[in-house]
Amino acid sequence: MARKGRDAHPNPYARKCGQSECCDLWGSNSLRDLTTTNNPILLNGTKRLLVMTEPMINYDAFIGFYGSTNLKRTREFYEGLLLLTLARNQKRCLIFRITDKAFIGFCLREGPLVNSSSSIITFVTQDVDIVYQRMRKQNIQCEGKPVLNKFFGIYHFFTSDPDGNRVEVQQFLEPL
Repeated sequence: MARKGRDAHPNPYARKCGQSECCDLWGSNSLRDLTTTNNPILLNGTKRLLVMTEPMINYDAFIGFYGSTNLKRTREFYEGLLLLTLARNQKRCLIFRITDKAFIGFCLREGPLVNSSSSIITFVTQDVDIVYQRMRKQNIQCEGKPVLNKFFGIYHFFTSDPDGNRVEVQQFLEPL
């Protein structure tokens, strides 16, 4: 039964988890007062820390998948130019290793791909200038030379892959 009035939950997406009241914030021991901590939440003007009563999920890896109309060109770009290692060839999908736990995959799609102008495939490296020079030697069109972006604290440049996905190569000026 939903609470109303003063006891209504400020987050309409909150729910009970089934094993505990960890998401039912009101009247439980799931919140405790906070003086100094990272990421406090504000409830009724008081800083509180959400204490989860369930274990954190440890994910094994991350793979972002994108569409491709030509896997051969896609492989040439990501393996040949960006020097990624092909981790798995599934015939209709190619999965490249970025780090030990991060991968990027491309699956063959027929027909036009819908690329959002707000989507960016970003590779983080200390070798921004080396990657840029590799692109230029292969006559890959870049949106400009690497530049310093003080607002975001990065050094970066943009290009596009053979399917029109916007690709950024960047270096954080301060570690994450």
